[in-house]
Amino acid sequence: MEDTKRSLEEEDLEDFVLSQDEKGILQVEGTGDSAGILYTFIPDTDNAIVVDTDKIPIGLSVGAGGFYTITTPEGIQYRVIPAPKDPVALSQSLGGGEVVVGKRGDVMVELPTQTRAGARPRKVAIMDPFVEPALKDDKCQEVQPGVAVCEEPGQPSSIKAVYPDGSAQTVRATVYDPDTFIEKSLEFDGVESPIFNADGTFSLLYQGQGFRLIPNFDVTTTADDGSIEPSIVVNDNGTLSYTIAIDDRTREEHREGLIFELAIVPE
Repeated sequence: MEDTKRSLEEEDLEDFVLSQDEKGILQVEGTGDSAGILYTFIPDTDNAIVVDTDKIPIGLSVGAGGFYTITTPEGIQYRVIPAPKDPVALSQSLGGGEVVVGKRGDVMVELPTQTRAGARPRKVAIMDPFVEPALKDDKCQEVQPGVAVCEEPGQPSSIKAVYPDGSAQTVRATVYDPDTFIEKSLEFDGVESPIFNADGTFSLLYQGQGFRLIPNFDVTTTADDGSIEPSIVVNDNGTLSYTIAIDDRTREEHREGLIFELAIVPE
């Protein structure tokens, strides 16, 4: 933590105070002229490396996939991954639905449903690290508990997670367990250099051509009898389907699989 704070000072970000809560969420909070600004992350310490600070500048940079990278004065470099400001508060906004944060920033949530039978619908998203102090009532409409759609002139509509205190974070669709998705993509002949991006998409090369794989929020939940194996199937309509079982990040009685559809777009 002390090294990371010094890294912020190297970027002339002394107005920002770094802290970590009991859930492991890193909070970068503005003070003084930057008061009211808040960013939230989790550290990707699994992939921390040692670098030569004579060649790699100390401080903040943007690395592969658009994730922020911190290089400390001691030469430790690691990514920080966008995360919910408060997963427990987000669950409360969603009517008590489960909120599970993956180590790559993939956030699986249960949404409220009017029926008691069957599983609650699930969505998987990645957060924008910027926490808005309050929604703009004239531009945003809450479409269900904890979820708002916002319209800005000349901009595509955005979906936001809304906390009980009125603050919000933009969310974008992604898939459950991006590491497994990348692992399965490499089983296809001709696929090279798959990268998980901070906006929830994936970039890769196929036979030398660049492609972006774009998830959406439509997720099919299916029963898992223990036989579901992670898989990717390329469809005839310019999409692919990714199937994966929910692992032990959730309660054991939820033996379910998730099926995602991603658009395949040339870059």
